[in-house]
Amino acid sequence: MSTRQLYLFDTFEGFDISEEQYDQQNHGLAYHRDVSDTTLEAVMKRMLNPDHCITRKGLFPDTAVGLEDEKYSFVSIDTDLYKPIKSGLEYFYDRLSPGGFIFVHDYNNTAFPGAREAVNEFSTSRSVPFIPVSDWFGSAIFRK
Repeated sequence: MSTRQLYLFDTFEGFDISEEQYDQQNHGLAYHRDVSDTTLEAVMKRMLNPDHCITRKGLFPDTAVGLEDEKYSFVSIDTDLYKPIKSGLEYFYDRLSPGGFIFVHDYNNTAFPGAREAVNEFSTSRSVPFIPVSDWFGSAIFRK
């Protein structure tokens, strides 16, 4: 059994209205998805090793305060919206262990155009390539 810690960063209340409105105004988001029923308690009930989970409830990157020296080997970003994806990539890539991976969900999901824009902007600005994957909504994978 692994002794590694699993960090869970989430609002556990659904989308932040200001981030959703930003995507509507700046990235052509026309779709609204209610994900407010994802509670911290419901998520923790599904975890195999909840004692290894460290939860950070709230808006990212505010929830990462105090973890600036932490290293990560695998990061999954499934926030659907431009700002949290972009800030997640900017924060985690620099803290990714060599050989580590970042998966960004919804890269090819036309319902969330800000996801693609955030990935493309990050990749271009950092000269960091990614691999698009043909999964259900098209993920993007970064490897360090």
